[in-house]
Amino acid sequence: MAHISSKERELIRCIIRAFCPPKHLGHLDRMTRRAESFLEDLWAKGSDRADDLRQILTLLDVVLSFVDRKDREAVRLRLDEIEKGQGIFGLGGSQIRELARFAQRLGTIVVYSTLDDNGRPFAAADVGYEVFPDRAGIPAFAPPQEDVLPTELFIKPGDPVPSEVFDVAVIGSGSAGSVLVQRFVRAGLRVALVEAGIYLPESEAATSPAPAGRKRPRVWDELANLTAYYKHSGLQTTERPGPLSNPASSQTVSLFVFQGEGLGGSSVINNAVCFRMPQKVRDSWKHEFGIPWTGPELDAAYDRIAAELSIQPTSAAVVESRFNPTFKLLETATERLGLGQHVQPCEVNIQDCLGCGYCNLVCGYLRKRDVLQTMLADAARSVAAGTGKLTILTGRRAAGFRMVQGKSVLSATALELRPRNEHFTGGLLRAKKFVVAAGAIGSSAVLERTREIDEIGLPIGDRFSCNFASPVHADYDQPVRAFDGLAMSHFVEMPGETDFVVETWYNPPATQFLALPGWLHEYEENLKRYSHYACAAPLIGSSAQSWIDTRWMRHGEDIHLEFNSEDLAKLKRGLLHVCKLFFHSDPEPRHVLLGALESWKLTKHNYEQRIASISSFSEIQLTTGHPMGGNCMSSVPGTNAGPGVVDPSFRVYGTANVFCADASVFPTSTGVNPHWTVMAMADFAAAAIAKA
Repeated sequence: MAHISSKERELIRCIIRAFCPPKHLGHLDRMTRRAESFLEDLWAKGSDRADDLRQILTLLDVVLSFVDRKDREAVRLRLDEIEKGQGIFGLGGSQIRELARFAQRLGTIVVYSTLDDNGRPFAAADVGYEVFPDRAGIPAFAPPQEDVLPTELFIKPGDPVPSEVFDVAVIGSGSAGSVLVQRFVRAGLRVALVEAGIYLPESEAATSPAPAGRKRPRVWDELANLTAYYKHSGLQTTERPGPLSNPASSQTVSLFVFQGEGLGGSSVINNAVCFRMPQKVRDSWKHEFGIPWTGPELDAAYDRIAAELSIQPTSAAVVESRFNPTFKLLETATERLGLGQHVQPCEVNIQDCLGCGYCNLVCGYLRKRDVLQTMLADAARSVAAGTGKLTILTGRRAAGFRMVQGKSVLSATALELRPRNEHFTGGLLRAKKFVVAAGAIGSSAVLERTREIDEIGLPIGDRFSCNFASPVHADYDQPVRAFDGLAMSHFVEMPGETDFVVETWYNPPATQFLALPGWLHEYEENLKRYSHYACAAPLIGSSAQSWIDTRWMRHGEDIHLEFNSEDLAKLKRGLLHVCKLFFHSDPEPRHVLLGALESWKLTKHNYEQRIASISSFSEIQLTTGHPMGGNCMSSVPGTNAGPGVVDPSFRVYGTANVFCADASVFPTSTGVNPHWTVMAMADFAAAAIAKA
């Protein structure tokens, strides 16, 4: 573990002091320790983002040279200067501005997520936020009892890898991997499951820690949940634009890419929204990529998953009083605009939702039916009943396969494992078949790091895409309290638009503030309006022209995200429609806040002109939790001038026993949350792989 130096500690303390409201400076020691703990945990996970953060802190140390760091106003003045582009030592423009913005984000998220002696975020109370147990009128509920997976299923990270040859090894335990494991175990197979993260229970009422020896954090503890359940503790980012980025054509886009890490993967942090693949996307996959299963086979799989996860409309899963209040504002807007019933309840894998608003912090009240509560729990019960075998290896990364050359294809004999925070070999896992399901980024890394597979010449890592969004905040005179209810409860399909949907959205303060625009004094004024905001975002499927690069000497992956002029046009149309909806709501907002770096406060009279003026993705904040592609499924392999890495039966081209079945095989983005599609695909992939 890399420890924080005393110099770094004082720098972090200085940054927190700069952005902490003066009334809370008495908690400065507590907040500094909180930031230290977060960074130490990041280094302990072996994340390459820890080194990036250390470099950023070094640069901040340079730009704050000759400043009295105990003088709050002097530090704020210097940060204000560099945010305005007054650089030093050759740093200037956007580079130096990003340093100031990083400092603001770091200080703010630490201030608003630090807990007091009663386990409450003390600064968050200033902006009208209450943790779920403290809210008036919450529904009565019995503490859930979680079935913690049996300890005997797990191989501890420090223990030897079993010497037996498994029938199948699955890499990754998320939406795809857990479905595959459950299906394989049900079929009586001996299954090994590899997961880079650890296993934590979800329920706040869990009476014992998981086999890793840790209990989950408090349900509303934002920083601790990011550390426990998110890849790179929520700090995974794409590569930043270079100096030659051309706004007129493709643009390299910098944004956060949120993915789960830990047993259950992104399934446990997914906001529970479930969409079937749009017909437009199905047709593209079938006719352009030769994928035959996008019709009745896929629908049948959707139905099977829906039955197991209790997928149903929010109107059935949640009482109306527990919806995100934003939906009512959108409903009044569609009525005023004469659009009819275009505000629709999302389908969700939830039962008896309490509306706590913590879906993306993991459902501590066990209302979300994710893979930990369904697929893996069912697999454990099958093993206990004498059907199949399951061995789970957590805290280990898949470094690549050991391959042998057959007459015409390669065969994998073993998977090389490494401790997640080390570079040395952690043992070999042997199996007859291997299924890569490590997510759209991790799966590309596993295949690319296998030299023999990489040398086949397949376009591994190419055709990467995502769904992206830019939240819009509407500021109302009276409190909206959008945090008090199921955050993503409804969506709007605008008439004539097939390129995006508009979704309600909200988070607890520290996370939500990452999406708020503004700098320093204006930003601080925006923070105070937290309880007055309604928030919605256009969700847009990007073009599939990006790619993943593997760093051979490190654990991480480089994500090169490029959007084109069509992506920008879709974003602008989406933002235009969201603003139009808010400005036609009843009541009408005072203004809306666009996630832009400049001119972000919009009125009913200028929003169209402002959005039309956007010429580059560098002008606006974006985010994604839906990475897709990298190992394109196609009937034409890359070795034959096609895009294919994986064939329509999920086998990696040029191999006999290596398969891939997760979002990385998507030829294009789905344009909607891919969670349900990933699980449905894994459902019938399991049968195909078992027979292969």
